[in-house]
Amino acid sequence: MRNVTKSVVVDAPIERVFELSNRVQDWTEMMNDYAEVEVLKREGHKTTFRLHHQNGSSWISWRVIHPLGKFALAERVTPRKPFKFMHHVWTYRALDAARTEMSWTMQFELPESEAHREEECCAYLLTHSADNQQKMKAYIERVSADPEELRS
Repeated sequence: MRNVTKSVVVDAPIERVFELSNRVQDWTEMMNDYAEVEVLKREGHKTTFRLHHQNGSSWISWRVIHPLGKFALAERVTPRKPFKFMHHVWTYRALDAARTEMSWTMQFELPESEAHREEECCAYLLTHSADNQQKMKAYIERVSADPEELRS
């Protein structure tokens, strides 16, 4: 089992970063690789959704947000392939009133037949996360700076 963590500092208050980054329905605007997000079910703080990747693949995941603790837990459910399992933990830490550190930790295991690709997978996840975090950071900073956007 491997853990891969990537962090970014967002120039916005923690409440705003937490709120915007957890709007799964808006991830197509915030990340590079998602063509569509279908929200399948909402139950309290838990959202089940299907992500459609730009490459044509799709999968179902769930995500539970914890507003008081400022973290979110997620799991890729079906299909799990290419992983044996994939869990995500997103944490948020206020650096000051207007800056937030957002960290993504991905915990995964590959099937035994793919274990030799573990390092390659870690490198991909780090690069992929850095790209998506930069795009999400830009989106959140833009939306947070625009009073019209704040009303949405």
